[in-house]
Amino acid sequence: LVTGSSTGVGREIAARMFEQGLHVFVSGRDRLRCEKACEEILGSSTGGKGKVEPLPMDLSNFDSVREAAKQLEGKPLKYLFLNAGMVYKVKEAGPWMNADGYDLLFASNFLGHFLLCELLIPNLKLSTPSRIVVTASNAHWIGREDFLFRKGVSLEKANDFTRFQMYATSKLANILHAYELQRRFERENVDIQVVPITPGLVSSEILCKERGKGKSFGFLPMAVEPKQGADPAVFAALTDQRFEPGSWCVPYWVPREVPRGSGFVMLILEMFQKLSWKPRITRSSPTTYKEGLARELVKFAEDATGLSRSD
Repeated sequence: LVTGSSTGVGREIAARMFEQGLHVFVSGRDRLRCEKACEEILGSSTGGKGKVEPLPMDLSNFDSVREAAKQLEGKPLKYLFLNAGMVYKVKEAGPWMNADGYDLLFASNFLGHFLLCELLIPNLKLSTPSRIVVTASNAHWIGREDFLFRKGVSLEKANDFTRFQMYATSKLANILHAYELQRRFERENVDIQVVPITPGLVSSEILCKERGKGKSFGFLPMAVEPKQGADPAVFAALTDQRFEPGSWCVPYWVPREVPRGSGFVMLILEMFQKLSWKPRITRSSPTTYKEGLARELVKFAEDATGLSRSD
């Protein structure tokens, strides 16, 4: 299952897993776009023997997530790609919150993925060894801990930097959850590898008001195309390498140990990504390794999504 795979990097991941002979669920908010992506994957295949199937879901809507997970009930799941991501569409009027009162971006990028992942762990256990690949971003270096636990706050009147920090915070949350899952599966002796990755700076549609209407960052010579942006996720899923706890997969060179407060340095390094393009393992920001913070975030997400009450 690949979330956010009706276009961009997600569609490239889905296509490459299809080429591996897998049954791939193509997921996005719009069923028609999912169906179109399935047709395009089949049409461009060079001999793939897998299957593709649309699985529409709105990650900001927790009922929609539950309905999608229910459709997979009892089915073994080998790979789960938590890939979908969004940014604010700045011309839209507020409030920028979902029906449960959480920031729309945070709900889409983290809370919905959290719920989906937790609901599908039984499916992953049916197909061990299995893997969860979590798409994050180097932006997580400037995420804010105090933004992780907010409800009822809408950012339509906030400045651009605050909005970007909210995006960065959603990616920080993705990695905190990934590492907490690593520790949990290790305690339970469950063979599910969880690997957070960044696709790098990709010329995709993430900033476009309408999907299918141009690309973001396409004017930047250092941006890669979605086909290359899929490299880290596919590597994390298919490599024979076993990942140590705390592994963070990036597609270009970065220092193995990076001092605290180096967030903007890491973003600058991304500008030179093409010079050393190759998936590799390194360390994420120091904040992502705070185990107490991760446990607190999991509890918050369980309450926010209703997981602790009904699942």
